[in-house]
Amino acid sequence: MSVVVRERRRIDGQRGYVVCDTRHLPIVVVQWHGEMDLELLDAFGRWMEALLDALEAEGVCMATLIDPTRAEPPSAENRRALSELRDRHQRRSRGRVVVDVIVSDRPRLRGLVQAMIWITPHAPAVPVATVDEGLQCCRAALQRAGIAAPSVRAEEFE
Repeated sequence: MSVVVRERRRIDGQRGYVVCDTRHLPIVVVQWHGEMDLELLDAFGRWMEALLDALEAEGVCMATLIDPTRAEPPSAENRRALSELRDRHQRRSRGRVVVDVIVSDRPRLRGLVQAMIWITPHAPAVPVATVDEGLQCCRAALQRAGIAAPSVRAEEFE
């Protein structure tokens, strides 16, 4: 019996929300909207911990597509909390996450993501310009890892 729930879940914060979509596992899509706050980051962290527990129990790997293009830039406090959350999840997810793909419609942010990759090479992350490009990148990484990749299009996440 599968313990990974295939769903499209919205997690609300005070002035923003995140949509977490596992319907197309092994591709997981996370779309941030509005303003991040500590409550939202905490709720997302709990959701991600539960997902990682389920993946571990099933021996399943995933590719994550993170789309913050509809989010407001986080405050310094929230950037720090987001960084801590990312570090914790990266340690937990080693061997479970084939690739992290981060969508940015801003070339400067894609450059920042690339710089982060150089600093922390153990965390494979790829900056892309669009969700469609990100899905292609996820499929390619999964296929290189010998994992069947679903045929899914960006329109399914709008």
